[in-house]
Amino acid sequence: MTFSKICACCGREIELPVTKDQFDRLSRASQSDELIQDVAPDVAPEWREMFISGTCPECWDAMFADDKE
Repeated sequence: MTFSKICACCGREIELPVTKDQFDRLSRASQSDELIQDVAPDVAPEWREMFISGTCPECWDAMFADDKE
């Protein structure tokens, strides 16, 4: 299965391969106290952020490029 979300900045659709259990838990995450790192610990943090903030890794890096210096 895939869980998908549209980046709020660039409009690109991001698809994350997940198990059925992860899909169900992510689908109701806004109504529960479950943390995404607990639901999908095998997913890299920059991709988990996409599902938290709605910002893909490329846009996140572009927004905070000055912070890395």
